Amino acid sequence: MLDLGCGSGLMGLHLREVHSLVGVAFDPVMLDAARPFGLYAELHQHDARVDRQFGEFDLVLSAGVFQYLDADEYGQAFRFAHMNLRSGGYLAFEAPACSEALREVTFNTTSHSLSDSVVAARAEAAGLTLVEAKLIPAIGAHRFRLLRKAP
Repeated sequence: MLDLGCGSGLMGLHLREVHSLVGVAFDPVMLDAARPFGLYAELHQHDARVDRQFGEFDLVLSAGVFQYLDADEYGQAFRFAHMNLRSGGYLAFEAPACSEALREVTFNTTSHSLSDSVVAARAEAAGLTLVEAKLIPAIGAHRFRLLRKAP
């Protein structure tokens, strides 16, 4: 499993049973914070908006990352995920929800929200299919989205 945007490794604490957990984060300071947990088989500093393959995974999981990406950067991150997924693999991520009428909203110049139709179009362009999108009540107006790479 690839933890995209693993940061300080908090998600890794919940994924202890996963063998060969690989973490990718943009900030080297966050990776240094994740190392002492010893939960990741590999940790890499990398920007997911740039193509690079770390392996072929059944699942790429991302929490707290996509809200900082605009629509074009979603497409770049989807291409990164596609490159790192095996055929039939999944990308699961959460991000703020946006209505279909608005399509895209930017908050405080750094936080972005895309509608499901925009996400689906960006995913399709990257070779992924939107399988499911659900509201996450505990996180307010965030949606969990599941994308799949064709088998």
